[in-house]
Amino acid sequence: MPDNRNPKIRNIDEVEAVESSRGEKFGNTRRKIAAATGSANLGCSHFELAPGRQAFPHHYHYANEEAFYILEGEGELRLGDDHFPIRAGDYIACPTGSECAHAIINTSGAPLKFLGISTAIQCDVVFYPDSKKFAAWGGRNVHTALQGPHFVKILKDQPNVDYYEGEE
Repeated sequence: MPDNRNPKIRNIDEVEAVESSRGEKFGNTRRKIAAATGSANLGCSHFELAPGRQAFPHHYHYANEEAFYILEGEGELRLGDDHFPIRAGDYIACPTGSECAHAIINTSGAPLKFLGISTAIQCDVVFYPDSKKFAAWGGRNVHTALQGPHFVKILKDQPNVDYYEGEE
């Protein structure tokens, strides 16, 4: 990178690629582009999925809105209980709420590359319909490293307790 380059500008090849994988189903290579430029309220990551892989479990957010732009390849979007083919040039909007539970799956024989874009609200709850669990977090920007005080919990859905339980 030239010395006079503004830190708010990053090329994809200047952002560290981080691989994550879990079993045979889940796996991706991710570059946190927005975090690398100091973006505070908007996230953008470049994802690459190998054939047969899914980036994340089927989920939806209560606070953060997500969108995806397919750069290269083909695959499938699971939206609710429906499945839709996706390909390069497609833009996918995933506003908050259960009707937009989503997952992107590479059903092709070639890599699937896309941008994942989202708001960066620091308190969010995410529900995972297949596993009946939820994640709750607060006090951190989900697109940057964990910094300062924060809370993260992932729990199985269970019956509610009374608001005052354990308070007396």
